[in-house]
Amino acid sequence: MDQLAKDNERPIPCSLKLLALVLVPGLLISVQFARFSNAASTQSILQTSFSYFEEVDAPRIRSFLGTSDPGKDGEAKNNSSLIQSVSNPQSLESDQAFASQMLHEPIPIEVLIQHNTTCPEGLFPIENTHLPRSVTHLEGRRIPKIIHITSRHRCATSAVIKNVNKWRFNNYSVYFHDDNALHKLFAHPHTRNLFPTLREGLKCVTAGATKSDLWRYLALYVYGGIYTDIDNSPTKFNGETIQPDDDSFFPLEGLGIMSQYFFASSPGHPLMRQMLETGVERLKLIPNVMINNPAQSTGPGACKVGFIKFMAEVGVETTGYINAGLYVGANNRSVTVVGKKENSREYVDRGGLGDGNKLGYYKALGIKHFSESRKGTSPKGKISCKEHLKRTKGTDKVANYKYVKKFQKYIEVNTTMKVWSAALSE
Repeated sequence: MDQLAKDNERPIPCSLKLLALVLVPGLLISVQFARFSNAASTQSILQTSFSYFEEVDAPRIRSFLGTSDPGKDGEAKNNSSLIQSVSNPQSLESDQAFASQMLHEPIPIEVLIQHNTTCPEGLFPIENTHLPRSVTHLEGRRIPKIIHITSRHRCATSAVIKNVNKWRFNNYSVYFHDDNALHKLFAHPHTRNLFPTLREGLKCVTAGATKSDLWRYLALYVYGGIYTDIDNSPTKFNGETIQPDDDSFFPLEGLGIMSQYFFASSPGHPLMRQMLETGVERLKLIPNVMINNPAQSTGPGACKVGFIKFMAEVGVETTGYINAGLYVGANNRSVTVVGKKENSREYVDRGGLGDGNKLGYYKALGIKHFSESRKGTSPKGKISCKEHLKRTKGTDKVANYKYVKKFQKYIEVNTTMKVWSAALSE
């Protein structure tokens, strides 16, 4: 992999010049952001100001993200392809817009995941590990040392707590996001500006797994870091596996596509955008809004198709079934793929928690697998996502229908999902 990185001369995503005059904490500072392409041509300088505030131990200055020009002819096979870059002004404008938007994070992550949780007897809260940015966001490192985990509730069984603790690597922050944290990020105006179609897509989310799928792409696009399912355990993967110049990181899963249950990315990566937008597009096409089928709509299917689109932007055709290697696609951003489909547990064991412990956790928390949503459904009188969006135009009403045999059709349940409604109306 080192030789491949050398051959391809992967560009640092941005060159940051920060000229700041700090009068007192809380005042505005001036910023000049200059980005250079790997052809050594200076891009336009973004000039802006942003509010400065401090962490406990060091000034928290926002990190700004930029990229070089997009590459072409780049699907890697057997770690041997040489990828050259070409210019795309449209992509550069898009990246500059993102860099400008990122000057104001939607919600500081430590605020997003703050909690005051009291768990019932026999359950325990999954605690966060919050380290200063001077530790997690090292200069010259693309993917921050942050691990994101999600589930409906923060309370968990002792087996889950033990499994989560396996991810607490040295010098890594670990953040647990419950449903409330997900809703905050989804509903924030910053998110709506970045992904205008997401708001509609969320109205058709009727399975927790679907919500989790869309959120993980969004969280890594905004904050960067590592995402892992709560029942995963690290095997070969450790705190040093991801290299400073890795732009995104995926092990191969058993199907021969990039894993969607574990991956990592730098902030603002166009692959995360493609996966999120693809998931929303596919969700809107489902024929029965009460059956999301996340595996096809927002999960592995969106991951694979998102990668296909990411590579297509530089004229590279792929089926999404790939080998380990370095892939450079849209905006000259890269994807590092490791492992073999025949040994999908080489880096991460997606069944590390164990089936018995997983079932015990689901039972204790009242969590149902998305496949159970099909119970009580019928192909008769079904309501598609598009139909639901038409019926609820101008609102943020989430689909909530139940099949009534007497009428042989789906009837809207006369209750509201208060948490969703409140979050989406903020």
